[in-house]
Amino acid sequence: MLRLVAGGLLAGALATAWLMRQRQLRASRQLQLAVLNPFDGSLYNSSVLKMLRELFSALGLQIVLHEVNVCEPFEIDYDAFDGFIIPGSHASAYDNLDWVERLAQVLRTLHAERRPMLGICFGHQIIASALGDTAHRPPILTLRHHTIHSHPLSSASQSTYMTLSMSCRV
Repeated sequence: MLRLVAGGLLAGALATAWLMRQRQLRASRQLQLAVLNPFDGSLYNSSVLKMLRELFSALGLQIVLHEVNVCEPFEIDYDAFDGFIIPGSHASAYDNLDWVERLAQVLRTLHAERRPMLGICFGHQIIASALGDTAHRPPILTLRHHTIHSHPLSSASQSTYMTLSMSCRV
């Protein structure tokens, strides 16, 4: 049994940033990431691309983000991207919505082709669901306050953020 812990947008993006930095050091071009964003009318989904750009920029990463609205029918050239980010949504991975099933099928294809994916909140839940497992709410959710001092990948000397920590079995 593998146990995953999601620590919010910043924690997931930091882990992805480190992995992308390793790839970028080996690559001679900017990495191209697709953000498979479910535009559900929320402030979060309308600003997730801006948040990710700011984060990767603060970490000194030269990454080009391409946003895809997965709530509408879409086609994607998998070979055009080095990785895929699936952010949060007001929807559940288990909602009976056409776009949720379309996204699940895309995720199964990405998995079968061994393409890098990062799920944030709804994103990691739908990855688990698409691959035949379940995600569930743990008995206790915790709100934590963190301070980061001089992270080696960041030019910022200190930043503060809050995370809603949750876990799921996959």
